[in-house]
Amino acid sequence: MHTVSHIQAFLHNLTGQGSDGSSFPELMLFELMCAGEEAGTLAERFSTRLRHLPDEHLLRLAAWQRVCLSWVLHHPALSFADADLIGRLGQLDEAIVRAGRDALQLSTTGLLDGSALYLNYLLERASRQPVEPVPALLAEAVRLAFGNQLTPLLDARYAGPVDLTMQPGLIGLLLTLLRAADDRALTDPQREQLLALVRFVVRFTQAVDLPDSQYSFFPNRVDLRTQEHEVSNALSWAEGDLGVALLLYRAARYFGEPAFRKLADCVGTFSLLRDDVESTLIEKPWFLNGAAGTAMLYGALGQASGNVRYGQAQARWLRHVSRMLAEPSLTTPPVPASFLTGYPGILLCLRTAEGSCRDDWKRLFLL
Repeated sequence: MHTVSHIQAFLHNLTGQGSDGSSFPELMLFELMCAGEEAGTLAERFSTRLRHLPDEHLLRLAAWQRVCLSWVLHHPALSFADADLIGRLGQLDEAIVRAGRDALQLSTTGLLDGSALYLNYLLERASRQPVEPVPALLAEAVRLAFGNQLTPLLDARYAGPVDLTMQPGLIGLLLTLLRAADDRALTDPQREQLLALVRFVVRFTQAVDLPDSQYSFFPNRVDLRTQEHEVSNALSWAEGDLGVALLLYRAARYFGEPAFRKLADCVGTFSLLRDDVESTLIEKPWFLNGAAGTAMLYGALGQASGNVRYGQAQARWLRHVSRMLAEPSLTTPPVPASFLTGYPGILLCLRTAEGSCRDDWKRLFLL
């Protein structure tokens, strides 16, 4: 049995030891978000922890972990005077830029491992430090994302695959570009292209006619060459209809398109008919593909739409999280200190929903 108090004790023990394992960026994120007014005191602790961290530990980090670490260390609640740490942070940012540029030359669009991750990182940096070279890097990244990864989709001759998931697919990248549009980081032609890309996504709507209402859903993936649609019951932060509904709500607001709002309602409310393991394939409480991430995505839908039913769904899925944690059959997470599939993400979602910690971490996941 895993209870919230047990998880808190486990994470407190890990953070107190200054774990040097691969999940230390997630633990630092968790500490910062839960520190409250004492966040400033973490700077010295983080400096000590990182000062003794071998370079190979930084090199082994996954792409999103590097961004997570940079996000924490650049957080306005922290202030560092350690020249060595500031130098290492500069090297970390340079590594993120190199990896981001590589992703923009490929078809990797994901929010955890591709161009969406890099763009979101730059948007965060620009919101905190709007000085060169960050704005120039952001403009370059936006231009390459459209030119290399998105504009080809609008070519009538395009006959390749289309991935409509949040991660690793197209939806996370389009949501990131909508954030860029809100931050006035897109040109007028780029905004027009973004609108065309949202309409491109709308092409793949699948209608569901029920006696009392009309609903809609989206496949996870489509092969335009064979016209094969990959459909799944999975409902999570990473895949399923919730990410598409969030894109449509935010696009409706930004572009003033009522049709997007109407379709988002059809998609989002259809998902509300499914709230158990069998109809959602949600078997774990984790963030990435489990109940915690689903709950937070419903919270984002509620904010974007004003529909109280999404808030009720968020509360329901958080209750599922607590129930799953209390089940004796629940196995220990594969990486207990991981945000995505472990305890920090679970507990941060629970505490964010109850208002007992900072919530700006949600921007890392477009929530």
